[in-house]
Amino acid sequence: MRVQLERKKVSATHMLKTTMKLEGVKGLYKGLSQPLLGAVPVKAIGFTATDYCKKELSRSYPQMSTT
Repeated sequence: MRVQLERKKVSATHMLKTTMKLEGVKGLYKGLSQPLLGAVPVKAIGFTATDYCKKELSRSYPQMSTT
């Protein structure tokens, strides 16, 4: 996000050094919790749906079962 807000071009190494100097290692992980909290339920629903579909399809088409 910080790179997007800069008016001039800034390299990734410059932004990394600046963040480390001003905020330390913790600054690199700031804002990471929100995407993780959003991704976990999405992935869980996807895995559950995939498993359910595989079970239902294997019942309907046992000749195509891969297990």
